[in-house]
Order: sequence, then C-alpha cells, then structure tokens
Amino acid sequence: MRAFIRIALACVIVLSAIVVGGCGNPDAKQIADAFVRAMAANDTAKAAGYWDYNSLGREKNPDWDTFAGSQRNLIIKESKWAEKRAEQLDYWKLHFSRTTKVGDVVEMDDTAEAEIVDGRAHKVKLVRYNDKWYVSELR
Repeated sequence: MRAFIRIALACVIVLSAIVVGGCGNPDAKQIADAFVRAMAANDTAKAAGYWDYNSLGREKNPDWDTFAGSQRNLIIKESKWAEKRAEQLDYWKLHFSRTTKVGDVVEMDDTAEAEIVDGRAHKVKLVRYNDKWYVSELR
C-alpha cells in the first residue's frame, strides 16, 4: 500500500511539473525574456545562444535548409558564429541595466517584436524557424 502511495505521489508531482512548466518550445516572449536577462547579467555568450544563425547560414549557403540539423549545428559551431555574435553583443550590454525587462510582444506569423522596458535598447526582433524562436535583431 505504501509503495502505491509513493508511486501515486510521484506521478502527481511529475504531472504538476508538466502542467506548470508547459510543454513544447518556448514562445517568443520567453525567448526575449531569456535574452534580455542574459544581456542584463552581462552574459553575452548566453545571449548569443538565443540568436538566429539559420538566416546567416542561408546567406552563406542557399542549400542550408536541406542540411540535417546536426550538420547545421556543426557548421555553426565550427564557424564560431556564436562566439563572434557574443563579441558583437559586448557593445550592447551597456544598454541593459539590472531592471531591464521585456514589455509587450507582438507576433506576426513567423516574426515577433518585443518591446524592451527600462533599457537603452528599445526592441528585440525574433524569428521562428522549425517552431523555435530566435533573436534576429536588436535595436
């Protein structure tokens, strides 16, 4: 009987975590929030992890979308695109204070625009690729 109660309790805890945490990919606001928090913490490497490298890949190779995901990830890693983006974001980190946060987010099909509140930067643009949101521009 005790084993049954423990199993039932574990199931309730797991199901509660799923309901509270949600399922699937983060939405545009969640990605914008994570990006802004990373920038406010001066963690440009983490912020660069939210960036859209697929557009850059398409610019450099018109067959980009035919590559397997693992191949695209390897190209991104070997080309050091995230490291280069982190260096570029270094300039922007002064535009984010500890109190900077995301305001309204407007989604338009596969693009979104997030308002930045209490920062010297004003907007974060996002793009959806394979049902995942990525930061594509900072203004």
